[in-house]
Amino acid sequence: LKPFSAPPAVPSKAVCGWAGKMAPTSVSDRLTAEVGGLREGQVSLRKAITGLRRGQSFVRTTLNDLCESHIVLCELLNEMGLLGPSTVMARLHRRRFQSMRRLHPCQWQSTLTEAIGSSGIALAVARFAGSLATTKLHRASRALAGDMVEARSAMNSSSLGALYVCAGSDGLECLNSVERFDPVAGVWEALPPLVLRRYGATAAVMGGRLYVCGGYNSQERLSAVECFDPEADCWEIMPPMAQRRAYVAAAVINHRLYICGGYDGRECLSSAERFDPIVGTWENLLPLAQRRSGAAAATIRGRLYVCGGDNGREGLSSVERFDPTAGSWEGLPPMAQRASVSVAAVIGGHLYICGGYNRRERLSSAEFFDPAIGRWQALPSMSWRRSGAVATVIGGQLYVCGGYDGQERLNSAERFDPSSGTWDALPPMSWRRHGAAVAVIDDHLYICGGYDGRECLSSAECFDPAKGVWITLPPMERPRSGPAVAMLMS
Repeated sequence: LKPFSAPPAVPSKAVCGWAGKMAPTSVSDRLTAEVGGLREGQVSLRKAITGLRRGQSFVRTTLNDLCESHIVLCELLNEMGLLGPSTVMARLHRRRFQSMRRLHPCQWQSTLTEAIGSSGIALAVARFAGSLATTKLHRASRALAGDMVEARSAMNSSSLGALYVCAGSDGLECLNSVERFDPVAGVWEALPPLVLRRYGATAAVMGGRLYVCGGYNSQERLSAVECFDPEADCWEIMPPMAQRRAYVAAAVINHRLYICGGYDGRECLSSAERFDPIVGTWENLLPLAQRRSGAAAATIRGRLYVCGGDNGREGLSSVERFDPTAGSWEGLPPMAQRASVSVAAVIGGHLYICGGYNRRERLSSAEFFDPAIGRWQALPSMSWRRSGAVATVIGGQLYVCGGYDGQERLNSAERFDPSSGTWDALPPMSWRRHGAAVAVIDDHLYICGGYDGRECLSSAECFDPAKGVWITLPPMERPRSGPAVAMLMS
């Protein structure tokens, strides 16, 4: 007998047909299931992201509420005389310092007092770290307080003053940040921010303190006033002005701040008020004869001059003068040109007005007022039409820089010499600037920020009249246009 062997299995046509049809159908089902699973996962992910966003919004709202409650509690404790801001900051510093020591333990070979507890090293550290850091170290360390006081005194004795640049706009939002430039060290230093964001505000210095008034916060014009004390390195809320206003005419006379005109968001203003820092109150003055926004202001022999501006319908050529002794306004002969956002300067008791905008075109005209004869006299025109330029006086000569000519922002600069009655073109700035900040320190012209037609600038530069060259300076931390600016001596 032969061994039994089963014949090889041959699939039937029916079976082959069934298998051929089932294979692709199975793949299609799997793909469909996987796509469905991905869609379900996508829906779940969207729900999770929505939940995270809601949670983030809740955390942000809660954090803002806690910050506001913290501020209110600190204000109440300070008003009650129980706890001051310095005590809170010192305790917070100690807690953070101890936390960092726990996270990063190490064997200290010497104390901070031993490391910099001598006048020479302390002064070197103070110059490198800056005034704000030196003040914080003075507050945080009792052992180093005496050394830091000596270092700050030595710094101040050799200081030429500092340029303060406050708020403005970076092109996206109004700012509350503040920076200070030290011309000796050649560095910018970030200062505590303003409480409120502001654009188009005005700044003034009285009694060694910096005051910032009014402006626009992207929603409304402001009446709020803040004061910066360089010794305490903090801002203080002052009594508000009687009216909300931006783009005002302002000046300091006999240690009092005068604010005139401006725009409140609905109309140009004619009201005027005066702030006395000694008593800390605002006093309403007699109003201007005309409503004015963007007027030019200057002081000559203790009297305030307000020139031109815009009343909401047209540019103005009228001029008014306020006498603080009499407490009244006096109308003066008008300028030859209607102009707002002009530049004003005083040289030799004469008031100079240059450039501006008359609602039709930017101006290159220049004229000056002689109070002795009560008359305006025309000057040679500038080489460029300019509105929103900056101007200052160095060595009895008038410097005008940047601005807008109606087509582009300018980097040109020119200088007027009253003795020869002529304008001289200066080397151009490295950047086009409109709405920049300007100040004079040690007979050097410092200019920073502004708008170049595309973006707001953080760049800064300095003009040396003796060498006739622009020197590039370190940039500010934030780009800004239209800031409030002041020069404060140490």
